[in-house]
Amino acid sequence: RLRRLILGPGRLTDAKATGLGLLVGLRELEIDLEGFDDRSARELAPLVSLERLLLGGTAISDEGLESLAGLTRLQVLELQHTRVTKHGLQHLAAMKSLERLELDHTDLVDEGVAHLSGLSGLRELRLDHTLITDAALPHLLKLGELERLNLAETVVTAEGVKVLEALPKLEAVNLTGTRALGE
Repeated sequence: RLRRLILGPGRLTDAKATGLGLLVGLRELEIDLEGFDDRSARELAPLVSLERLLLGGTAISDEGLESLAGLTRLQVLELQHTRVTKHGLQHLAAMKSLERLELDHTDLVDEGVAHLSGLSGLRELRLDHTLITDAALPHLLKLGELERLNLAETVVTAEGVKVLEALPKLEAVNLTGTRALGE
Protein backbone atom coordinates (compact mmCIF):
# COMPACT_ATOMS: atom_id res chain seq x y z
CA ARG A 1 0.00 0.00 0.00
CA LEU A 2 1.34 3.41 -1.01
CA ARG A 3 2.36 5.45 2.06
CA ARG A 4 4.38 8.37 0.64
CA LEU A 5 3.88 10.40 -2.53
CA ILE A 6 5.89 13.31 -3.89
CA LEU A 7 4.41 15.27 -6.80
CA GLY A 8 6.54 17.85 -8.51
CA PRO A 9 8.07 20.03 -9.41
CA GLY A 10 5.82 20.47 -12.38
CA ARG A 11 2.39 21.61 -13.44
CA LEU A 12 -0.86 20.21 -12.11
CA THR A 13 -3.51 18.89 -14.45
CA ASP A 14 -7.11 18.25 -13.43
CA ALA A 15 -6.55 14.53 -13.93
CA LYS A 16 -3.76 14.49 -11.35
CA ALA A 17 -5.85 16.35 -8.80
CA THR A 18 -8.85 14.08 -9.25
CA GLY A 19 -6.80 10.96 -8.58
CA LEU A 20 -5.34 12.19 -5.29
CA GLY A 21 -8.49 11.54 -3.27
CA LEU A 22 -8.33 7.85 -4.11
CA LEU A 23 -5.03 7.31 -2.27
CA VAL A 24 -6.64 6.93 1.15
CA GLY A 25 -3.73 4.99 2.66
CA LEU A 26 -1.23 7.83 2.22
CA ARG A 27 0.65 8.94 5.32
CA GLU A 28 2.89 11.56 3.61
CA LEU A 29 2.11 13.83 0.68
CA GLU A 30 4.37 16.49 -0.77
CA ILE A 31 2.99 18.66 -3.56
CA ASP A 32 5.22 21.02 -5.50
CA LEU A 33 3.00 21.66 -8.48
CA GLU A 34 2.22 24.93 -10.17
CA GLY A 35 -1.54 25.16 -10.35
CA PHE A 36 -2.32 23.33 -7.10
CA ASP A 37 -5.02 25.56 -5.63
CA ASP A 38 -8.14 25.53 -3.47
CA ARG A 39 -10.10 23.45 -5.96
CA SER A 40 -7.31 20.88 -5.98
CA ALA A 41 -7.18 20.91 -2.17
CA ARG A 42 -10.75 19.58 -2.05
CA GLU A 43 -9.41 16.32 -3.47
CA LEU A 44 -7.30 15.85 -0.33
CA ALA A 45 -10.27 15.74 2.08
CA PRO A 46 -10.60 11.90 1.95
CA LEU A 47 -6.94 11.44 2.93
CA VAL A 48 -7.70 11.26 6.66
CA SER A 49 -4.67 9.04 7.37
CA LEU A 50 -2.21 11.75 6.34
CA GLU A 51 0.41 12.58 8.95
CA ARG A 52 2.61 14.87 6.84
CA LEU A 53 1.31 17.32 4.25
CA LEU A 54 3.70 19.64 2.47
CA LEU A 55 1.99 22.29 0.34
CA GLY A 56 4.59 25.06 0.46
CA GLY A 57 4.70 27.21 -2.65
CA THR A 58 1.27 26.20 -3.90
CA ALA A 59 -1.65 28.55 -4.58
CA ILE A 60 -3.71 27.24 -1.66
CA SER A 61 -5.54 29.92 0.33
CA ASP A 62 -8.01 30.12 3.21
CA GLU A 63 -10.70 28.33 1.21
CA GLY A 64 -8.35 25.42 0.61
CA LEU A 65 -7.62 25.13 4.32
CA GLU A 66 -11.31 24.60 4.95
CA SER A 67 -11.09 21.48 2.77
CA LEU A 68 -8.23 20.19 4.93
CA ALA A 69 -9.98 20.68 8.28
CA GLY A 70 -10.81 16.97 8.59
CA LEU A 71 -7.18 15.86 8.36
CA THR A 72 -6.90 15.61 12.14
CA ARG A 73 -4.02 13.11 12.15
CA LEU A 74 -1.60 15.60 10.61
CA GLN A 75 1.61 15.99 12.57
CA VAL A 76 3.41 18.18 10.02
CA LEU A 77 1.79 20.84 7.86
CA GLU A 78 3.86 23.11 5.63
CA LEU A 79 2.08 26.12 4.15
CA GLN A 80 4.99 28.48 3.52
CA HIS A 81 4.80 30.74 0.47
CA THR A 82 1.04 30.19 0.13
CA ARG A 83 -1.95 32.56 0.08
CA VAL A 84 -3.08 31.63 3.58
CA THR A 85 -4.20 34.51 5.83
CA LYS A 86 -5.59 34.93 9.35
CA HIS A 87 -9.05 33.85 8.19
CA GLY A 88 -7.98 30.38 7.11
CA LEU A 89 -6.19 29.43 10.29
CA GLN A 90 -9.45 28.78 12.13
CA HIS A 91 -9.72 25.61 10.04
CA LEU A 92 -6.59 24.22 11.69
CA ALA A 93 -8.20 24.20 15.15
CA ALA A 94 -9.18 20.51 15.01
CA MET A 95 -5.66 19.42 14.06
CA LYS A 96 -4.64 18.63 17.64
CA SER A 97 -1.93 16.20 16.46
CA LEU A 98 0.11 18.95 14.77
CA GLU A 99 3.70 19.05 15.99
CA ARG A 100 5.21 21.22 13.26
CA LEU A 101 3.52 24.06 11.40
CA GLU A 102 5.20 26.27 8.81
CA LEU A 103 3.43 29.51 7.92
CA ASP A 104 6.46 31.53 6.91
CA HIS A 105 6.33 33.88 3.94
CA THR A 106 2.55 34.30 4.20
CA ASP A 107 0.35 37.33 4.90
CA LEU A 108 -0.31 36.17 8.45
CA VAL A 109 -1.13 38.93 10.95
CA ASP A 110 -1.51 38.98 14.74
CA GLU A 111 -5.18 37.99 14.80
CA GLY A 112 -4.40 34.80 12.91
CA VAL A 113 -1.97 33.61 15.56
CA ALA A 114 -4.87 33.49 18.04
CA HIS A 115 -6.30 30.56 16.05
CA LEU A 116 -3.13 28.58 16.76
CA SER A 117 -3.38 28.78 20.54
CA GLY A 118 -5.41 25.55 20.75
CA LEU A 119 -2.71 23.51 19.02
CA SER A 120 -1.14 22.55 22.33
CA GLY A 121 1.03 19.77 20.87
CA LEU A 122 3.00 22.10 18.57
CA ARG A 123 6.75 21.69 19.03
CA GLU A 124 7.94 23.76 16.07
CA LEU A 125 6.35 26.87 14.59
CA ARG A 126 7.62 29.01 11.72
CA LEU A 127 6.17 32.50 11.54
CA ASP A 128 9.16 34.16 9.91
CA HIS A 129 8.65 36.67 7.10
CA THR A 130 5.06 37.34 8.18
CA LEU A 131 3.33 40.53 9.32
CA ILE A 132 3.09 39.64 13.01
CA THR A 133 4.02 42.00 15.84
CA ASP A 134 4.41 41.79 19.61
CA ALA A 135 0.61 41.56 19.87
CA ALA A 136 0.72 38.01 18.49
CA LEU A 137 3.16 36.64 21.04
CA PRO A 138 0.84 36.22 24.07
CA HIS A 139 -1.25 33.81 21.98
CA LEU A 140 1.76 31.51 21.83
CA LEU A 141 1.84 31.07 25.61
CA LYS A 142 -0.78 28.31 25.39
CA LEU A 143 1.67 26.25 23.32
CA GLY A 144 3.33 24.57 26.29
CA GLU A 145 5.17 21.98 24.17
CA LEU A 146 6.75 24.56 21.85
CA GLU A 147 10.50 23.96 21.49
CA ARG A 148 11.45 25.91 18.35
CA LEU A 149 10.04 29.19 17.09
CA ASN A 150 11.11 31.19 14.05
CA LEU A 151 10.21 34.89 14.11
CA ALA A 152 12.92 36.11 11.71
CA GLU A 153 12.14 39.18 9.61
CA THR A 154 9.03 40.11 11.62
CA VAL A 155 8.56 43.33 13.58
CA VAL A 156 8.62 41.79 17.06
CA THR A 157 10.64 43.73 19.62
CA ALA A 158 12.83 42.79 22.58
CA GLU A 159 10.01 43.73 24.94
CA GLY A 160 7.53 41.53 23.11
CA VAL A 161 9.88 38.58 23.05
CA LYS A 162 10.16 38.68 26.86
CA VAL A 163 6.74 37.03 27.07
CA LEU A 164 8.19 33.92 25.48
CA GLU A 165 10.27 33.25 28.59
CA ALA A 166 7.12 31.74 30.09
CA LEU A 167 7.19 28.86 27.58
CA PRO A 168 8.66 25.97 29.60
CA LYS A 169 10.10 23.92 26.73
CA LEU A 170 11.21 26.67 24.35
CA GLU A 171 14.83 25.96 23.38
CA ALA A 172 15.43 28.01 20.24
CA VAL A 173 14.04 31.25 18.82
CA ASN A 174 15.22 32.80 15.56
CA LEU A 175 15.08 36.60 15.77
CA THR A 176 17.23 37.43 12.75
CA GLY A 177 16.22 40.73 11.18
CA THR A 178 13.78 41.72 13.95
CA ARG A 179 13.51 44.80 16.13
CA ALA A 180 14.35 42.53 19.05
CA LEU A 181 17.93 42.73 17.85
CA GLY A 182 17.84 46.45 17.19
CA GLU A 183 17.70 46.03 13.41
